[in-house]
Amino acid sequence: MKTPVKTTAVLLALVLAACLSGCVGAAVRGAKYAKSQATISQNEEAAARGDAKAQYELGDSYCCSVGSVDLTHDTVKATTWLCRAAQQGYAPAQYRLGRLYSGNPVEGLDMQQRAKLLIAGAPENKPLALMWLTLAARNGDPDAASPLAELKNDMTAQEQAAGESYIANWQAAPCEWNNVFAGK
Repeated sequence: MKTPVKTTAVLLALVLAACLSGCVGAAVRGAKYAKSQATISQNEEAAARGDAKAQYELGDSYCCSVGSVDLTHDTVKATTWLCRAAQQGYAPAQYRLGRLYSGNPVEGLDMQQRAKLLIAGAPENKPLALMWLTLAARNGDPDAASPLAELKNDMTAQEQAAGESYIANWQAAPCEWNNVFAGK
């Protein structure tokens, strides 16, 4: 049975999604798409050469869809670039992957994606999320501590042990979306 708070939140999300699916939603998505395309154009060459910050910028520009891919989001492409940056020790990319794999892929003011997330949820891999958030915290990301503590509090002992084993050999851990969620 759903709690009244959960039911209210879902109803609010549905109303919000309906409101944003009209003209305002199209304008917001169009602006995000234009901004993302500009960031992608500015960073493609440097990312291809291996620049971790540029790879992060590409990944962040593609990140992240809830449900199907749309013009402004492509989680598979996002994780391809985020993983390249994270594997070089780039803390913001590690943080972003930790949030993504903890089931919290949407950041910022994308209310339509937030509403979809609230309704549909997102896949998660808590041990990998633990690994990436731990690495981000160790590498100095100031935003990693709070979600890391929340995640640990929400994990079973078995999930934490799996996360710790990933940390021990983090560069060999699965990273890209299709490898993490193979068959889903």
